[in-house]
Amino acid sequence: MAKKQTQRIAIFIDGNNLRHALKALVQSDEIDWKTFVPAITRDHVLSYINFYIGKVTHPLFEKEKVKKQSKLIKQLKNAQVNVWLGYFNEQKLEKGVDVQIALDLAVGAIEDHFDIALLISGDGDLANAVQIAKHFGKRVILGYIAGTKTNNYRVSWRLKSKATGQAALNEQVKKARKIWLKKHPEKQKKKLEVKERKKKGKKQPKEEHKNLLLFADGGARGNPGPAGCGAVITDEQGNIIKKISEYIGEATNNQAEYQALIFALDEVKKLNPKQLTCYLDSKLVVEQVSGRWRVKEEKLKKLHAQVIEYVLKHPNTSFHHIPREKNKQADKLANQAMDKKS
Repeated sequence: MAKKQTQRIAIFIDGNNLRHALKALVQSDEIDWKTFVPAITRDHVLSYINFYIGKVTHPLFEKEKVKKQSKLIKQLKNAQVNVWLGYFNEQKLEKGVDVQIALDLAVGAIEDHFDIALLISGDGDLANAVQIAKHFGKRVILGYIAGTKTNNYRVSWRLKSKATGQAALNEQVKKARKIWLKKHPEKQKKKLEVKERKKKGKKQPKEEHKNLLLFADGGARGNPGPAGCGAVITDEQGNIIKKISEYIGEATNNQAEYQALIFALDEVKKLNPKQLTCYLDSKLVVEQVSGRWRVKEEKLKKLHAQVIEYVLKHPNTSFHHIPREKNKQADKLANQAMDKKS
């Protein structure tokens, strides 16, 4: 039997995106890159690995941040990682990075530089480049850090739907962090001291909410078109506990309605209510998640499954259809999300 041919892999890392994920998982963005790179390359032949990040400059940023980034770049280069530097505008918003990742991913596929692309990013703007790479016969694996969703690190559902597959990199990160701490024993000691202080001053668990109300809405300008999600979570007295406003890229109205509900349910998990009552102005979503209507559209089936997964674990959840005029807060938040990208 002929041996299976080793495939070529190219790795594209959204640096700022990964940094937030590392902080969420191991409370630090410092890892041993010489350990991490081989771990994510696995048994493939590495064509190249690119790390994209906005260049931190003084006086826009503090000197300490400039110094820290210079140290990071040196570590990356020592691990044979190519570094591409974008820039920050006056509002400290990173520019140029997403465009360059998309360009390199598409061109690399067209010019046959790799068989597999490992894309470590959560940005939905890269979905079209992923589609191009797949068109040229390449596999695109979405690398992500599982269980670390924060305001600064969220993997776009649109990007997930376009990728060939997904790979959680938690174990590789933990191993690289462990090696880094061994090389820096003074940091390990400090980490243990902080952990001990937290343990001594640990607060009592928050009281569970008896009943929460959830109002969700999503919309798209163009259907499909630029889409946004909004949601409000309140207690029984109407006191607002959480507001959500998320831009999700191009989607249909129904996809946005589902995604708004999913975002809100993810937040509700943290609050652990005994009962949850959900209000939506989308009759289609309410009827489908309540089991009265079938889900016919393929792209909605995955979103529907995520909601049902929550309901199976939390049976004291109910869904109700309300008129749009009674869902103004969620509608406003969805429109604010769309306005930011218009």
